[in-house]
Amino acid sequence: MDYRRLIKFGNSSYVVSIPKDWLKKNNLEKGDMIYMNENSNNEIVLTSKIEETGPESLTITLDIDSFDETDIERRVTSKYLAGYDTFILQGEKTLREKQTFIRALLNNLMALEIIEQTKNKIVAKDFLNPSEISFKTIVRRIDTILRSMFEDLQNLSLEDDSSDLLRRDKDINRLAYLSERIVKKCIAYPPLAKRLEMNTSQLLFYREIIQQLELIGDEIKRIGRSILQSGQTAKKLPDYFSIFEKIHKLYLEVMKSIYTHDESLAYLLAREREKVLDMCNAALKRCKDPYLFSAYERLKTTVVLIRNLVRLVYREEGKYMA
Repeated sequence: MDYRRLIKFGNSSYVVSIPKDWLKKNNLEKGDMIYMNENSNNEIVLTSKIEETGPESLTITLDIDSFDETDIERRVTSKYLAGYDTFILQGEKTLREKQTFIRALLNNLMALEIIEQTKNKIVAKDFLNPSEISFKTIVRRIDTILRSMFEDLQNLSLEDDSSDLLRRDKDINRLAYLSERIVKKCIAYPPLAKRLEMNTSQLLFYREIIQQLELIGDEIKRIGRSILQSGQTAKKLPDYFSIFEKIHKLYLEVMKSIYTHDESLAYLLAREREKVLDMCNAALKRCKDPYLFSAYERLKTTVVLIRNLVRLVYREEGKYMA
C-alpha cells in the first residue's frame, strides 16, 4: 500500500499528492478535473470521469411449471426485495391457468409493470426511478394508513368483515417492500444513497421504522379477525375497548415523538407502555374466549412493537424524521 502525507494549504485547505503513474494511466494533465465520492465506508474514491450509470439492472427468469402459487409468490417477492428489475416468468404447461394469479401478484408489487405477455411467458419490468423516492414520505403514508386501521378496528361491528383491514395491510406491505428494495439498492450502489442524501445510519433507521410499522399493521389485521370470530363488538368488551383506546393513543403519541424527535416525550411513553402491558396481562387472566384471548395476545405484541418505535427516538438517528 502506498501512502501520502497530508499538507496544509492556506488557512482552510489540505493537499494530498497524486501518483504520477495514475495520472498517466488516466491521461490527466494540469488543470484537468478530478471527481471524488465518499462511500459508505468513509473512504474517498477518486475518478477521472463522472459515472453516469445507475445501479446494475438485474433480471430473473423463472420456469414456473414445477411451482405452485405459494412457490411463485415466494420467489418473485424475494427477488423483488433483493432489487431485481426485470421478471420473466415462463412455462409450457401451467402459465395459462396461473396467469390471473401471476398478474395480480406482479401488479401488487409497486412500480412493476407487465410489458409482455404470450401464452408461454409474462415479462414485468420496474420503471421507477429510485432517486425520486422519499423515505420520509413512505413513513408518513404508512402512518396515515395505520391511523385509519386503528379507527376501523375501534368501530368494528358484526356486520363488518376484515376485508378493509386486509386491503389496507396490503397497501402497507407494498410500501414496506418498496422501501426495503431501495435500501438494498443504496447499499449495493452508494451513488444512489448520495443522490437521496442518505448515509448508512439513515438507511438503517428508515428500514427499521418501516419494518416496525408494517408489523403493527399485521397485528391490527389479526386483532380485527379475532374480534369478528368472537362474535362480539369492540364496544361491548369493556376490557378490550379500554386497552385498545390506550394503545391507540400510545401509538399516536409515539409517532408524534418520532416526527418531532422529542426524547422527553419518548421516555414518558416508555413508562406508559408498561402500564398498558399490565392491563393486557390482567385481561388475559380473566379471558375465557379463545378468540378474545388471541386478540389480547395480539394487543400485547402491538405494544411491544410500539415500544420498538419509542427506542428509535432514544437513539441519535431518531432525529432523521424531525
